[in-house]
Amino acid sequence: MKKLWMLLVASLIICGFSGCQKQNDDNNENGSSSEVKVTTYDPQNITETSAVCGGDAIVLQQGLALSKLGVCWSISENPTIEDSYLVTEEWNEPFVCNLRELQPNTTYHIRAFVLRGLIVYYGEDKSFTTLGLPVVKTFDVDEVFQTSVICGGEVISEGTDYVNERGICWNTLGNPTINDEHIDSGSGVGSYNIEVTGLSGGVTYYARAYAINSVGVGYGEEVSFKIINSEYLSSIVNQFFNYTISPTYINLAEQTQLLVDRLVELKDNPMQSKVDEAAVVFLEVHRWWELSEAFLYGAATDFGIVSQIDTWPFDENAFNSLMSSPNMVSILENDEDGTIAGDLLSNTLLGFQGLEFVLFQNGQPRSVGDISGDMMSYMLAIARNLRNRCFQLEVSWLGSTAPSFHCALVEYLGLNTTVVGGQLNYGDNFLEAGSAGSTYLTIDDALVDLIDGCVVIADEVGTSKIGKCHTGEDVSYVESPYSQRSIVNFYNNILSVKYSYLGSIQGQIDNRSLHKLVNSVDASLDLEIMNAIEDVLNSINNMRAPFAIYYADSSAGEAMEACQHLSSVLVRVKSLVLSKL
Repeated sequence: MKKLWMLLVASLIICGFSGCQKQNDDNNENGSSSEVKVTTYDPQNITETSAVCGGDAIVLQQGLALSKLGVCWSISENPTIEDSYLVTEEWNEPFVCNLRELQPNTTYHIRAFVLRGLIVYYGEDKSFTTLGLPVVKTFDVDEVFQTSVICGGEVISEGTDYVNERGICWNTLGNPTINDEHIDSGSGVGSYNIEVTGLSGGVTYYARAYAINSVGVGYGEEVSFKIINSEYLSSIVNQFFNYTISPTYINLAEQTQLLVDRLVELKDNPMQSKVDEAAVVFLEVHRWWELSEAFLYGAATDFGIVSQIDTWPFDENAFNSLMSSPNMVSILENDEDGTIAGDLLSNTLLGFQGLEFVLFQNGQPRSVGDISGDMMSYMLAIARNLRNRCFQLEVSWLGSTAPSFHCALVEYLGLNTTVVGGQLNYGDNFLEAGSAGSTYLTIDDALVDLIDGCVVIADEVGTSKIGKCHTGEDVSYVESPYSQRSIVNFYNNILSVKYSYLGSIQGQIDNRSLHKLVNSVDASLDLEIMNAIEDVLNSINNMRAPFAIYYADSSAGEAMEACQHLSSVLVRVKSLVLSKL
């Protein structure tokens, strides 16, 4: 008998509350039972996610005591403890349970219950609906104007009460609410559109549709947009000029003067250390020039500066003829301001290639013993001409803000610095695009030049600088063969694209940049451009050096294709930007 009692107790423990109870089906409908009467009270304090529910129980037949009291609930009628339930810890009669974590705007059925022995007794079914906020959808922003946009939304459901206000709210930080800027647009369900005015160009805004009922405020999804107006486009052009064009030409001009000074020292005191010093400065001058090649439009092209200082291949036969002409060498010897060299010599003897030929041999600074006095006179004359043209380039873009000595020399030499067909210098002409006096009829035209400059140099590096040699079209078309710095030049050319796109030679990302503009219109295209730029830089870095010897290597072909891909992606940027202006 003792063993039988122990087995019975064990089975009760194992069964627990939800396993072995018998449902009193006779009590499911109205709470009446010959043993226990359970009453379900009407729910109270209903919110969006909670309600206070409860009931009481009267024992009609003496016997086992009540062991548990609580409430069960479901979205279906006549819930049981097989559904959700909550047991009260307060053994008061009537008993109360606080239901939480309910879904808004949802109808629930509840029943009070008690456990007596192994039998569950239920009260009658009661129902209630949690409070609900309006259900709102925010429309995408499609129409963007100079200082305004059309925003819209739709009240899909009013929730549990009438929508007395609906509209759009916005801010510049994200997650806008009606505590931020907002405009209302009627009441009730349905769709609506609102023009949001007084917006600033270049600022990212965040907006949400909203609707208000007696429960509270319902919000739609957040959308973002940026105003692309002439003010914002002007800020991009200004950023590009002040942080890319201007510092590049300032550094280029400064280094050319330093190069002239070093060559004067070399001519006066021929020593290997002087050759080495001059070679270092030359490479720095060349670096700044290559970093300018994404914006060779304007003065560089209009005044023939590009063709005079950066034509290759260098004409060695013409150079040898020059050196064998005492009369010509004497003229160059007396060319103290560099104007004679610019007037008498062909472009294939001027600029970077001529200087590099004298200063370098097989990738290293040339031995001072191999540089004759006539070669030094020639080199100094064309260096002065290079300086003059770089000063002209600087003053043409910076105007009177360029160093006074540079301005004075350009004026003394009679070099033009104003826009062909206009009265402004190139910097003012660019910055005042769309204004009277500028040759750019609109700010959009200046922005197109910015993009086109990037397209052109990316294509030139791939198709011409690398491609002509790699494909066998012209294996003599090697840039910088004497210093063997072709690959470095290619890399700097693509850096000029990167800096133009980001709006700064430091490579930092600025909100007033072509990069940010494209990102605000098509983030996936912007990412494709950024990746394409890095792919080109990596491909060029991986080229087998020196290019003058290994131009046929497959790594050159890979870099060529990467450049061409970048150019094609940039063309898409131009189309995209123009379609949004």
